[in-house]
Amino acid sequence: MKEKNNKLINVIKLAIALIFICFTILSCIFLSMPIEHKDYIAKNNDQNASYSGTADSEDKKVSKASYQSVTKSQDNQVCYLSDIQYMQGSYAGWGNITLDQNMDSNANGGIITLIINGKKTRFLKGIIAHANSTLLYDISEYDYDYFTSYIGVDESKGANGDGVRFKIYTSLDGENWDLQLTSSILKGNSNAESVKIDITNANYLKLDADINGNDGYDHATYADAKLIKEGYEENNEPVSFIKTLEEYDAIITSHYGEEITGEYELNLLQREFVKNIGYDILQAYVRLNNDNMNVVSWLMSDATNLRLYLVGGAPVGGKYLAALDVLKNLYSAYSPDLTNTTVTENGVVLGDLYRKMMFALSLTHSADVGFWANPSGENIANPVTRYQIYKDLHQNKLLDNKVFETLEIEEMRWVMDNIISDDQIKWLNYYVRKCNNNRDPYNYINYTFDYNYNKSIYYTEENYNKWNEKYNLSEYDVAYKQGLQKLWIVFEEGAVCGGISKTGSNINGAYGVPSTVIGQPGHAAYLQYSQNANGDGFWYIYNDVSGWVGSEKGERMMLGWGTCNWDSQFQVSYVQLAQAALNNYTAYEKAAEVLLLQNVYADDLEKLESIYRKALDEQKINLDAWYGLITTFNANSSKTEEEYYELAEDLSETLKYYPLPMWDLWNLIKSKFTSPEYIMKFNLLQNRILTEAARITSGTYQPDITRVMAAHLLGKSNYSVTSFSFDGENAECIVLSDKFANTRVQWDYSLD
Repeated sequence: MKEKNNKLINVIKLAIALIFICFTILSCIFLSMPIEHKDYIAKNNDQNASYSGTADSEDKKVSKASYQSVTKSQDNQVCYLSDIQYMQGSYAGWGNITLDQNMDSNANGGIITLIINGKKTRFLKGIIAHANSTLLYDISEYDYDYFTSYIGVDESKGANGDGVRFKIYTSLDGENWDLQLTSSILKGNSNAESVKIDITNANYLKLDADINGNDGYDHATYADAKLIKEGYEENNEPVSFIKTLEEYDAIITSHYGEEITGEYELNLLQREFVKNIGYDILQAYVRLNNDNMNVVSWLMSDATNLRLYLVGGAPVGGKYLAALDVLKNLYSAYSPDLTNTTVTENGVVLGDLYRKMMFALSLTHSADVGFWANPSGENIANPVTRYQIYKDLHQNKLLDNKVFETLEIEEMRWVMDNIISDDQIKWLNYYVRKCNNNRDPYNYINYTFDYNYNKSIYYTEENYNKWNEKYNLSEYDVAYKQGLQKLWIVFEEGAVCGGISKTGSNINGAYGVPSTVIGQPGHAAYLQYSQNANGDGFWYIYNDVSGWVGSEKGERMMLGWGTCNWDSQFQVSYVQLAQAALNNYTAYEKAAEVLLLQNVYADDLEKLESIYRKALDEQKINLDAWYGLITTFNANSSKTEEEYYELAEDLSETLKYYPLPMWDLWNLIKSKFTSPEYIMKFNLLQNRILTEAARITSGTYQPDITRVMAAHLLGKSNYSVTSFSFDGENAECIVLSDKFANTRVQWDYSLD
């Protein structure tokens, strides 16, 4: 069916020429590789990698783009179906045909996941097309013998829905189809079926998924779908520099009690990285291509790299693999920048700054970042492009360089996730400078409900010169297309509080200053970063209505503090504590590194308590350490009320300057005080600490936040034990608070 070229002489000549060229190129590549990569390739040059892994850690996401170049293996033994363009006539019954990622980006971390032999198994390659669906492929130019795949419904759908029935067809002419396989009815909790279809006499392949009744939850999945040659075998040989968690644990536990340094430190950091992504999926990732291998090797072989990356915080959505893929793209494009030893006028080595920029972009662009008014299509940021934009702005001293250069990764995240399209960042920086550097969004936007960003006057060709003359769009290559909303249109039309605060955040980000939008009841405001004379960071609320007491943020807060299921709703004041921790970054980094041990000793309460106390020795205000210590107390039934009260005293004196985090931690232990004596003592402690905090004038970077939050919390609860009045029903009587009224306890009192 696939015609062979009979002109053997020409083929041989061409083959010899190609072999010589390939040999020359590969020799250059091979000689430039690190030794461990050469060894790996030498062992595996006849096999292609297997790209599935059993789920053994947190869920992750992988983006489509990173795998599109992997069309065929070195020896053409395999070709992934997701790397072949499907034919016209292919469709999904709902949503889009999805390649190399989960159809639901929030399910299983965005990774394709099926049940294989009763276990969740994740795949880097595959196709999802919601039933009813049909996928058509012209395979006439692909000289392979079999189509193989795991077919099923994505595991995240569980037992929901009526299930999906799969049918696979082949054809010679694309019109007459031969049924090759009919599956059983499969749901998300069903074991996926492994299929192998002979395609030696086929030019076309058709994959059908039937809804079997209702189409709810029918995410029909073709995981690890590929064309293979006869005799092809998966390569599952592990890469030696990536160990299993059990192997890391054996090394780490042999060093218990020692200072975390040297190889001990590197293994501890590597363990956390492998845990976050998953051993099997990380092994599959590095086998996929050399770019993947290079970035993982670079990251994992250097403790400084790995420490910075991990302490930079969890990626958006907890999508660790997607974040790694962004870092891979940045590293592939700009790795020479990391060796730049030039020192800026502020004393910062450029290579170190560029590394922070890469890490911050990796951790924030694990999910799409786009222009807030129209976050889709061309308005979605490309982190590789954004890196170059900020590099250019910095080199031309168009950022607030003194601030930008000294940001830690956690702070820089609120620059790099600027909710604006890439083509508008340099333009916005220019336009604000043109307007006397006025960074107040109200200077550009009128507050109004009467706005329409879709008016045709902003998109017609005949009006382009008018808008270009006013906003200088062409010089900065700001896209001008029908329906593609841009910030200059917001300037023309106006906005309500949300658009104004988002624009304020956009402006700060265009200058390299951290900023983020926050919510208030019926309103939107924004946080803006600043530094004092010592270079310590602090935060203000702009476009403010409700103040610190009434401000919340649904997205991840800095350090992840204030983004838990146990903290208060209006939690933005947590940023005061997070910034105080970052202002002593060395202590924060050491505490964070100690806290990595909690995963190694998760079942040992005694060691866990020691770990959390050690972390608090490194940084007394570390919220993660306090929370860990409290949860360890709560898991230990032998802890007494006296021990809890001592814990409460220590906690209160330490976090007095940060009332809301202290309050939320109090709520995790208050139920442990059951006797009237300790209930009273705990209430008196709370009342004293909050009263002192409400009067603070120094001792913290922003005492005004402390005073406001403490006064607010004092008004939320009744901490009194008794009351006294000179008149009324209980005139000249000391009256116990209602919560103590029915307790059989003798109370002593004194008037002096």
